[in-house]
Amino acid sequence: MRGATRVHTPRTNRRSHAPVGLEVLDALAQNPPGLGVTELSRAIGLEVAQTHRTIRELVREGWVAQDEPNGTYRLTGGLLALAAKHLRHIELREVALPILRHLKRQTSETVVLAEFHAGKLYCVARELSDAPVINWAQIGDSWPLGSAAAVSVAIEAAVLSSGQPELLPADYRPSGTRMAELQVVAQRGWSVDEGQYRPRGCAVGAAIFDFESRPVGAVAIAWPCDGTAAGQFDEFGGMASGAAREISSALGFRQRGPRAPWQLISEAHDEDLFRHLADLRAKTYEGAASRVAQESTFQDAARLLSPVVEEVLRSVNDRLLLGSGRITRTEADSNAEGKEVSWSLSWPEQVSATKKATGEPLDPVSVVARLRPSHLHGHLGGSYFGDWPMQILTPEDARRQAPIVAVIVEAELHQRVFEAGGNWRLVPAYPQRVGEPAAVDSSSESNQANQ
Repeated sequence: MRGATRVHTPRTNRRSHAPVGLEVLDALAQNPPGLGVTELSRAIGLEVAQTHRTIRELVREGWVAQDEPNGTYRLTGGLLALAAKHLRHIELREVALPILRHLKRQTSETVVLAEFHAGKLYCVARELSDAPVINWAQIGDSWPLGSAAAVSVAIEAAVLSSGQPELLPADYRPSGTRMAELQVVAQRGWSVDEGQYRPRGCAVGAAIFDFESRPVGAVAIAWPCDGTAAGQFDEFGGMASGAAREISSALGFRQRGPRAPWQLISEAHDEDLFRHLADLRAKTYEGAASRVAQESTFQDAARLLSPVVEEVLRSVNDRLLLGSGRITRTEADSNAEGKEVSWSLSWPEQVSATKKATGEPLDPVSVVARLRPSHLHGHLGGSYFGDWPMQILTPEDARRQAPIVAVIVEAELHQRVFEAGGNWRLVPAYPQRVGEPAAVDSSSESNQANQ
């Protein structure tokens, strides 16, 4: 549904093209799905004829495009890129300083600005309280991720809740307790440090976002814990959150409203689907037209995907197989099946089990990348089912597949339990959880019908 438009009474007097053009661009910016000429005319209060002339000029210049077949007009990527060039030169510290000073006057406490860059947090500005009694962070100091510092917690929560884990260091591994804390912080909007990071120093922090919706820093209010009044954490937390929103807005961030994690994951995979459809339209694989080039693209994609798959399999091995598993990678190429790269996870209980229906050995859990002879692009799935688009040209593309890989592994694991006759002892972590022995029991009371 299109956003509401501002309605004015159309005037017949002519206005210069430049101001009218800006009004048209502003109206389209407020209605991203697009507007027709009549709607635009009403929105800016101008005759349809002059609005149409202005629109045609903007289309010629490349700032506006017309969507077919509905005939509506929308802003182009060229205009958005022009705005982005300006926004990228807005300095976080420059924007934040007046807001930090105002926040310090409001609270009479120390206010700190942290910048998040390349997986690290640095102090880039601070406004000290009039009577500081604690040695707060100095300009240039850094805070480690995973620490109890309010800015660290705020940034980690913002990165994970916004579905951008690639912004964190590759070795970032939050504990279950930490993840629970980050979820609370993301929902509340600010973090709390009750003296855990700096002795006797309490603080609250809130994340700052840029125009690309990336967490780029955090603002924190800090004070001596022994002077904390009832309700002060909530009061200062709300103020820090408000200051962070104000700074984010000045950086070009526009809040889309909270979205559930599944929405973030689903929206991220729109990119894969659209690129898959583009392949079908162009009859290429990410631009590769010849079979040799398509096979090369597939091999590069599998290479980029390998660390992601192995990371997911290691996680499953640690959580569910109690570290007993073994990961292997194999490649195959045949005229009948085409090219395949598979990553398999085997473990003792699976190796000693058999398929109830045939008596054959039970297969390991597998993630399989395939380029079939009849297909022009690769697909990702399991040994049993699944064909997800395999549109991978960069490490970022590969990282985006992690949720899909996790789903494949879960389905594969369930299939092995099914094939073993409903053998619930096959996953070692479960017998341990319920206090039962983990030995394989092929005559489980569960059966395929219960699956």
